[in-house]
Amino acid sequence: MDKKYKSPLKNADATLVQGAYNAAAAGIETGKYQGMDKLLQISSEAVSQISKNRAQNVKKGNDLADDINSMNGSMGQDFFGASEEYVKGLHGNYKSAAQFGRKNKQGEHMGELNKFAIETANAKEIRNEIAQIQTAGDWSEYCSDAERNMFNNVMDPKTKKRVNKEGKWEVDIGDGNFMLMSDIKTKMGEFKKDYKTMVNIRKDAIGIAAQAKEDALRNKEEGYTPKGFEPEKYKYKMLQQLKEGNMGSLMYDDVLENGEPFAKALEANPQINGLKYADLGLTPPPGDDNGIIDGEETAGLLGSEQKASIIDALINPKNEFYNEDTTRDLMADYFVGFIGNQYTEDYKREGGTPYNSLDKDDQDAKVNSYLNL
Repeated sequence: MDKKYKSPLKNADATLVQGAYNAAAAGIETGKYQGMDKLLQISSEAVSQISKNRAQNVKKGNDLADDINSMNGSMGQDFFGASEEYVKGLHGNYKSAAQFGRKNKQGEHMGELNKFAIETANAKEIRNEIAQIQTAGDWSEYCSDAERNMFNNVMDPKTKKRVNKEGKWEVDIGDGNFMLMSDIKTKMGEFKKDYKTMVNIRKDAIGIAAQAKEDALRNKEEGYTPKGFEPEKYKYKMLQQLKEGNMGSLMYDDVLENGEPFAKALEANPQINGLKYADLGLTPPPGDDNGIIDGEETAGLLGSEQKASIIDALINPKNEFYNEDTTRDLMADYFVGFIGNQYTEDYKREGGTPYNSLDKDDQDAKVNSYLNL
């Protein structure tokens, strides 16, 4: 490789955030439900198979990446063989134009050759970057087996490659379905870990400890009553960061290093109060007068068969009812809530006395006022 790839977070302090890993245990009495035993067995086998497939994909990807790295990123016969006829055609066109003194055509065909050289250089760079990401272990948890197979196919010399009529590289990503290398590059960005946003959020979580300590000290020595943690300000900043971030990574990767990615936290404790039924693909119950989930309706929905579909609509971008703005707002609440808890715990630990804070409605009003500036 011309440049050694380094994961931005690999060089960062591993103890940026000290979060407690949440653990839960649940069980079913042995023999109480025979049918349930069978379902649990099927579920367990399915999970085991998924884990096995993931491990196989990771190993294959690592082996392919190692091969590419050992050749210093040089392209293999799979690319040269696929482009041979196309390049011969371009050279033939250029020689023919030169033979008959067609200078305009000569320039045109030389331009085509140069254009394809650039296209091939870009394809090589994409392939090498995939290998670098694979080696560093920087694919997001959002990256499923289907996407891992796609990236593996780019690296795999046995996978078919071709040049289309426009001189663009395409790769067979599975079952004879070809994708442009430029589109695969877009996918790379979608399924990489978003280290930049992760680091910024963790810095906020670390920085709040210093503020809590200072506020508590002034409270004890000067009788100063701090405003306390102001979630509306942090939420405004958080929303801006999340808009620029990779939502897939921020949903499924352990951003706070507390063992609980946002998607996992939402599954355990869905926050749907205040959301619209229609936005989640749900029909309001008889007698509902506003189309909004509120009051006892929240508990009713989360205790029903609709809970899984509600969660999927919030954390699965492929769901037809997924709305990025809605999920981003819930994600901002989750991260800001974590930072706020850090402040409260640190403030109390340092001996600060209680302070008053805004209620949820006032917080939301302040956030909206910032957003409308």
